Amino acid sequence: RISMLLILSLVVFGYVHCIFNLHHHVNVLQPSNVTQLLKEIEKKELAVVHFGSSFCIHSNRLQHVFNDVPLLLNNSNVIFVYVDCRDSNFRATCYSHQITKVPTIKFIYLGILLSVEYRGERSSDALSRFIEALLKPNVNFVYDAVELEEITPEIDHRVVIGFFRGKKSKTLKVYQKISGIFMNECRFYAYISELNINTLFAIRDPALGDEVYVGDYDANSLFKWVRLNCKPLVKSMTFDNAEGIVERGLPLIILYRHHEWYLKSLTAFTRMVDKEISDLIGVNVTVVHVDSVMFKNAVKLSDAMTRKVPFVQVDNLKLNYHLPYVPGASTKAGTLRGFIVDILRNRSDLEARTSIFVKLSPSKSRYSFISSFFDDLKSNKDEL
Repeated sequence: RISMLLILSLVVFGYVHCIFNLHHHVNVLQPSNVTQLLKEIEKKELAVVHFGSSFCIHSNRLQHVFNDVPLLLNNSNVIFVYVDCRDSNFRATCYSHQITKVPTIKFIYLGILLSVEYRGERSSDALSRFIEALLKPNVNFVYDAVELEEITPEIDHRVVIGFFRGKKSKTLKVYQKISGIFMNECRFYAYISELNINTLFAIRDPALGDEVYVGDYDANSLFKWVRLNCKPLVKSMTFDNAEGIVERGLPLIILYRHHEWYLKSLTAFTRMVDKEISDLIGVNVTVVHVDSVMFKNAVKLSDAMTRKVPFVQVDNLKLNYHLPYVPGASTKAGTLRGFIVDILRNRSDLEARTSIFVKLSPSKSRYSFISSFFDDLKSNKDEL
């Protein structure tokens, strides 16, 4: 009993020490300043928010880094905020922002929470560079019709093209703000002409072609359209973004593609995904494609018959299944959907092996998980 009280005393001292050693350029969210701080965030172009806990060693280490970034960045349009997720006053705040682990750094751009999360090197220089990249202009201007035709989507991103008469267009300003919100999902271009052209927007996808926007040009309508169409059906997964994809906990449908010659198989796979399971994406499953050379260890763990790329697997982060489908080959309609539905229903007669991709989940060597440290707090209270 005495030793436990001593430990708690030291922890409380550490908590106070941590709070009062936050840099004065970092705003600590407290019950007394919530309203004022929210007003400050609304005024700024970008808010950088560290969701942490003074009880978490990883969060405390990152906070020392976080304290230095405002001075390195020296940008009055950026505000830095610290939220203690272990504080009972702000557990609901952390929950509403889908914080499952600490430390987590998220970004609020023009009042809207971005989907991007900082998962890079935990150094002040690296974090500063990441923030600077977020603040760069996101719209590429095009003035020539030939150059416009040459715009092609990247493997990881669809392309949004806006057509405007001159740079003074009010709709262009709205478009530029929206491009910042979806900077990590799409690449944005603006075709500028002094001719009497109608304002127009289109999404360009390498597999599915172009889709023209039909709707009002107010900020809300355009925002909803970009949000709906900007995310590719089939995401590119690398070791840089795998943690965030796996963390969602949805079963993965994985296309193992060739290192260089993959456009045909990726196009065929994307079209089948669009036709058969587009309604399941983001709700029941996540669909990705991976470089078979980058993920060569995963390929080695597969059956010998599946090592010839391209091939497809389903990994529900417990078990891994080989899909009887070869992209580009003649396949009976409904094959992909039928197999996915069987897995989602936990059919026991399907051949499977242990999950390969669960190892890419957030690691305890970098994070503390909110559910576990709330349980620890409860158990310590019970002991006392």
